[in-house]
Parts: sequence; C-alpha cells; structure tokens
Amino acid sequence: MNLGMTRIVLTALTLLLSPAYLTGQAATLTPRPVADELLVDILNSATLQELNDLPGPIPRQLSLRLFAIAQTGSCIPHTHQICARHYFLAVSEFDELPEQAVFDLGTVGELRNIEWLRDERMNAARLQLDVVNYPASALRANPELQERVMKLELDVTVEAVRVNPTSKQM
Repeated sequence: MNLGMTRIVLTALTLLLSPAYLTGQAATLTPRPVADELLVDILNSATLQELNDLPGPIPRQLSLRLFAIAQTGSCIPHTHQICARHYFLAVSEFDELPEQAVFDLGTVGELRNIEWLRDERMNAARLQLDVVNYPASALRANPELQERVMKLELDVTVEAVRVNPTSKQM
C-alpha cells in the first residue's frame, strides 16, 4: 500500500473510531437560545475571580470561582455608577466525577480581602472576607457615602455555604 493510501485509510479509521461516532454524538452544531436569564447574565456580564489563585493554605479541597455582576444605582447622584455587585460562588470537587454547585451569595457593595483559612476536612473550604456596603469606586466618587465593613467567614461545601460573622460592623 502506498503512503497516500495509508493516510486515507488511517484518516478513515480515525473518523470511524472517534468518540463522537462511537457514542452517537452529533457531528454538527445545533444552536438554540438559553432561556434562563440569570445564567445568560452571569455568562455575559459577570467578572470572574479564581479564588484558588489566591495565596493561602495548600492543599485545597475544592475549586472556588467567584462571579460578580455589577449593579448600577443612585449612590452617586445624576450618574449610573456601579453601586453594588451581585455575587455567585461556583464550587467543585476535584474528583474524576466531581460534585458541583453554584450559590447565589446576594447583592452587596463589594467583597474584599478574601483569604483562605486552614481546613482539614475533605471537600470543604473556609474563607474569610470583608463585605463592604459600597464598592471602593463609589466611596471615592461620593464622600457623603459612609463605608460599613463586616468581616465574615464562609464555610463552603458543594451542599451549602454557611455564613458566620467574625466581627461587628467596622
């Protein structure tokens, strides 16, 4: 068999034995709109912070990704300034078939100073963070705004996120 014919046979075998062919998966795209408006907003508008990239204790038992959607408001008169962010926490185990979840953390001004805390439990994580009533940009732009900060600890698993205050408002 010549080299050209060998390539044709190998290409044909590769296509016939490909996972898409063997599992009956479609070899074409079938676009359709996603009806969930919140998911559309998260995917199109949110900023992403990879919490596993932050310094802190290693090893980590979970993958944590924080999504924030900016919310405009009237915290600065006569503007459409970002006055808050709506936060979502994506949680995933590191297993071959990981349990995964997304938690709606709610809308606050800003989350700052996120730190990993030591946690020896399997598939769990603890974070400490500051919840601020306005984003830093809004506080700089409007000196009449009063900054309020609450330090919290998050206890995270794929089943739940528990919020524990660690201090009073500052």
